[in-house]
Amino acid sequence: MPRAPSAAVQGRLVLTHPEPRIDRVAAHLRAQGIDVVVLPARRIVPQSDEPSDASDAAAPLARLAEYTWVIPVSPGAVDAALARRAAGWPRATGLAAVGPGTVAALARAGLAAPTVRVVAPVSPPFDADALLALPEFLHGAGARVLVLRGASGRDGWVDVLRARGFVVDVVRAYRLEAAEPAAGEIERLRAWVACDAPAAFAFSSVDAIDVTLRRLEAAGALDWAMRQRALVLHPRHAAHLAGLGWSRTVQVAPGEAALMQALESA
Repeated sequence: MPRAPSAAVQGRLVLTHPEPRIDRVAAHLRAQGIDVVVLPARRIVPQSDEPSDASDAAAPLARLAEYTWVIPVSPGAVDAALARRAAGWPRATGLAAVGPGTVAALARAGLAAPTVRVVAPVSPPFDADALLALPEFLHGAGARVLVLRGASGRDGWVDVLRARGFVVDVVRAYRLEAAEPAAGEIERLRAWVACDAPAAFAFSSVDAIDVTLRRLEAAGALDWAMRQRALVLHPRHAAHLAGLGWSRTVQVAPGEAALMQALESA
């Protein structure tokens, strides 16, 4: 007979965010009484850490005052490219974020209103289409925009900006590489499986879903996992999970507060 989960645990959550951000998120949630298993799908590696790419990646970042808007596409882009550039941020250069997770990362880096002009969609879905719908990005008239993104990603929305009259430069500020869980994390997950403990999984990308499901299958935890709730950031994540047979999905806003609220409302 499966053992009953401890009543002292306020919630169980499997995090799949990229390193190193996953460690900060996990620490915050554990401080709130959440039992967290850390299974990073990827690791963020700033391109400026690679000598062969350093000059190309840094050049636009040394000319921030030339841009009307800088758009980091994710918290990872903030951490990789902007965290060390908050001091002396040019007054005329605004920042645009897809969603609250990136806004929070900017604030942690010291880039927040009223010191810096920051715009972002106010309601989900938080994606590039919502950003393009903001009044600031309807008509470019030659305004310069710097997009900070990973080594891969969708570029259609950048083409839309150019079609609207913006002059857009794109910097590949970071790349994603494979990451492995710390020693003991898979065993902690197997302990949850052994007692059939209820848990939730937090996914922030389709890639994280695919990596995690392969990892769960290898650990013998996939059948248990597919009965748990998946907390996702976008309808396309829910659709991808549904196509794989995972039916219990809940769309949440980015950020630890939304994860906490979703766990408390279970």
